[in-house]
Amino acid sequence: MRIHYINMFLFSLMFNILLNVNKNHYNTTIHTPNTTKIPTTRLLCECELYAPSNYNNDPEMKQVMDNFHHQTQQRFHQYEERMIKNRKQCKEQSDKTEKFCLKCGYGLGGALTAWEIFGYTGIYGWANYAALLAHEAGVKAGIKAVLDMFSLYPGLKQFPTVDFSKIINATNFDRPVELVNIIKGLSNKLCDSSSAKVFCSFPKMEKGQSLVNFVNSASQSGIMEAANVQGPKVSFIKATTADLSYNMIVSGITIFVIVLVMVIIYLILRYRKKKK
Repeated sequence: MRIHYINMFLFSLMFNILLNVNKNHYNTTIHTPNTTKIPTTRLLCECELYAPSNYNNDPEMKQVMDNFHHQTQQRFHQYEERMIKNRKQCKEQSDKTEKFCLKCGYGLGGALTAWEIFGYTGIYGWANYAALLAHEAGVKAGIKAVLDMFSLYPGLKQFPTVDFSKIINATNFDRPVELVNIIKGLSNKLCDSSSAKVFCSFPKMEKGQSLVNFVNSASQSGIMEAANVQGPKVSFIKATTADLSYNMIVSGITIFVIVLVMVIIYLILRYRKKKK
């Protein structure tokens, strides 16, 4: 069949197309390849090549096997050398860690004992010293209060040479009986003078009750003033001691936990070393 160019393209070209008609159906040409077919069957002689007797006695196979065995053995030796080096490094690190944990446990254990002993001893000593200072401050305040009350004693201003600060001290400022005896002793010395009329008549007023009331009032004033000064200081000392004791307890527990962890690590490393 012929198809002209004008039907398909715009330039002069002619196609020749062959059509298979019914007469060509029975004239089919068979194309055969030129290559030789390789048989898929294996002969007996080829199978015998890989038999155990032939396989082991073959010099080439022996050479291959020896080469493989040599390379494998060399690789294993290299691997063993690396593993020995790594084991040595791991053992050294393990020994260092074990010694460190042991020394740290001993050191912290001793530090914990010393901390508890010296710490509580220091706290106890500081508390006693602070309490003593607070007591002295309270006593001084009490003596001052009693002296202020005695400065109001009737007729005492006529005797400027009388100094109660040398007579009233920490042992008698809060004892009314001793204060009464002090007043009576001064009366016996000063009542010979005519100018001591007021001073000497006061102890005799109301059968001595005025003197007793005055001395009791002075003593109570000194006791209250001493308590007011000493009380807050003692409270502060107790609070501070409680805080220090709490800190000591927390620090002791922390050190104990660290020591316990170090001992556990040491025991684990020791067990692993024995197991190896």
